[in-house]
Order: sequence, then C-alpha cells, then structure tokens
Amino acid sequence: MRIVLNLLPVWRGGGVQNAQNLWRAVGEARCAHEWLTVARPELPVAEEGNAPWRTLVRVAVTGLARRIWIENVWVPHLAARWGADLIFTPMGAGPLRGSIPTVIGWHDSYVAYPESPMWDRCSRWDRGVAALRARYARAAARRALRICVQTDIMARRLARVWGIDRRRLRVIPNGPSRFLEGAGPAGGVPSARAESEALGAAAATDPLVAAVAAATSGVKRVLVVAEPQPAKNLEIIPAVAAALHRRGRRDVEIVLTVPPHGGPYIPYMKAVERALGAAEAAVPIRRIGRVPHTELPALYRSGAAVFVPSWVESFSAAYVEAMQFGLPIVTSDLDFARAICGDAAVYVSPLDPEACADGLVRVLEDGGHREGLRAAGLARFRTLPDWRVRFAEYVKVCEEAVREASSRRFANR
Repeated sequence: MRIVLNLLPVWRGGGVQNAQNLWRAVGEARCAHEWLTVARPELPVAEEGNAPWRTLVRVAVTGLARRIWIENVWVPHLAARWGADLIFTPMGAGPLRGSIPTVIGWHDSYVAYPESPMWDRCSRWDRGVAALRARYARAAARRALRICVQTDIMARRLARVWGIDRRRLRVIPNGPSRFLEGAGPAGGVPSARAESEALGAAAATDPLVAAVAAATSGVKRVLVVAEPQPAKNLEIIPAVAAALHRRGRRDVEIVLTVPPHGGPYIPYMKAVERALGAAEAAVPIRRIGRVPHTELPALYRSGAAVFVPSWVESFSAAYVEAMQFGLPIVTSDLDFARAICGDAAVYVSPLDPEACADGLVRVLEDGGHREGLRAAGLARFRTLPDWRVRFAEYVKVCEEAVREASSRRFANR
C-alpha cells in the first residue's frame, strides 16, 4: 500500500509534536507500506530519516489561496503520479477533490461545539473564519472514507454536526509523546530547592524559563499550558488570580505558557492582553512563552497543579502530561474533560472564576485529595496508548479504507 501522508495543515501548536511523533513512528515501522510525506519547510521533522519506505517532500505554503491550491490540486496530482492508494491527513481536512481516496484525523474541536459560550467571546472576524473552516471540514469529512478522532464524545458530536454515519469514525485516543518517554512525576508539591534544580537545565538555555526558576521561595505554581486561541478561555486567568488573592493565597503563582500576540486569533489575543494588563496586583501571573518539548519535564516538575479552563478540547496534551507527571488537574466541567480525565480531575465552571479558585485551593491545600487525584491520573495515564500502538491503529484504518475503496471500484465495474 502506498500512502501520501499529508502534514501540510500542521504548522503550530500541539499538532507539531504529533507530526514529529508520527514521522518517527513511520520511520521505525519498517512495514510493508510506502509513505510519501508532504510537509511545510518550517515543520521540524528530520529529513535525514528518509528511507526506501519513507520519503519527505517540503512544500512552501504562503497564504490561504496557495494552501487551498496545494491541498486540492497539487497534492492529489502528486499522489496520482506516485501511484498512491490513499491520502492520509492525520491532523486536518485534507483535499476535497481528486480520484485518490482519503482518510482524515480530526483534532479540531471547534466545529463540534457550535453551542459553546466561547463563540460569544469571539470577534466577528474569528467567528467568520471558524464558519468557513467548519464548512471546509464538513465537505472533507463527507468525502473521507474514514475519520479518526480521539474520544467517543467527539465521534458522536461530529457525526451529528456533519450529518455522517457514526460507523465511519474511528476512535484512537491521544497518549504520551515520544519526547517524554521515561519521564515521570516529581512526587508531591515541590520545594523551592527541588523547583530550582528541576528548572536548572532549562533556565540555562531559555531566559523565559529562567524567570520561573527565579521565583519566590516556596511558591506553589499553577501551570496553564495552552495555545493562544479562544477555546482556551485565557481571559479568565486574571479573575482567577484575583479570587485566589482574596482567599489569602500569597504562596501561589500562575505560570502561563502563552507568548504575547501569538496565533491567528489576533482580536481575541488583544482582548486577553488587555485583561492581563488590567489585572490588579494579586497572585502573580508569569508569562514564559512557549516551552520547547525538551524542557517540558522541568516545567511540569516545577508545578503544583495544572489548570485547564478550556471551553472545548479534542484531547489536550496538557491533560496527558499532567497525568504523566502526577499533577492534580482542575478543569472545566464539560463533557470532553470528563471523558478524558474521569476521576483524575476537579471540575469547575469555566464561567466562574470563584469556583475555579476554590478548586485550585482544594488541590493545593488538601494533601489527601491531591494524592488521590495524582494516583487516579497515573492509573489513567497507563491505559493510554503509546505512539507505537497509535501508529498501528492508524495503519489499520488506512488499510480498511483502501479495501473499501477497492470494493467500491469492483462493484461499479
């Protein structure tokens, strides 16, 4: 089987780590299939990994019009010339035209939650862009033979929103990154000395992480590991910090991994910047920007809890990483969070900063409750598939789609 692996939709966020993990899995598989991978020049995957069964082609994508042309004209043409049996787009919609059958992996949760209060907080521009993306995704999903998602919740929601047969969706859960294999929990709320040691290597190379390492002795860090986009509900952070301050918490700081003015959601991020700038002197909010994958263990080992106040998620890597490093999770009381975290989290309303602060105080103060969440998170983490298992599942779905395409062609003769 010859598969075109279309990574063109991937250029930022958690998708980059997924793409790197998938590229490595393809290289290690040495299976009977051949893979032709198409990616942007800026995607950090190693070209020296090319092999007889794995080839990488770089294609520059500048502007929306060129991206649409490349995905819908150039990629299908390349696939046909190469004799591909399938085009697999593991993180995105993929081509809407061409004779080659397609499989997609849908990780964008926006289209599955049209009723979310998140949309009331988005600008007209952001809502318009999201509506266009939703229409494109629906067209791609209706064409695809199989659609891979990460939870049963997402499968049910997308089947309803897209109006497609639920039997065409396959659930392949997220799991630990290959970059964090072997990393483990720090063991409780870290002391100032442990925090400093854990962040030492990162601080030597990254001044933003060094700012965290230089924090006040004895501080308990609440980590918000997020991308700059409306789904993450970042505008609630200053209100939560103020609520923690009103509860007398002088030993807490919030560490935010969002760089200033990042991502395509410029109007939304401007509103977040205004909220952060107007925040009263309360619990400190430290902006350290994006943390490289190699420095994530140091960051998580410096934390006391992970706070995920999102409106929507597909299967956030922050959940997986918090469980892996034994950190208690405080997150939104919504269906996606409960489906992923189960009994490994405290659930709060993403509309209510007071409830968020109460949840954080509980996991920071109640040692027994924190240890219970820690144990539940580690147990749940052990049930998640590693990348070898995930890759094998992707291959199985691709094989299934190719067999179905062949059956259809035979039936139409």
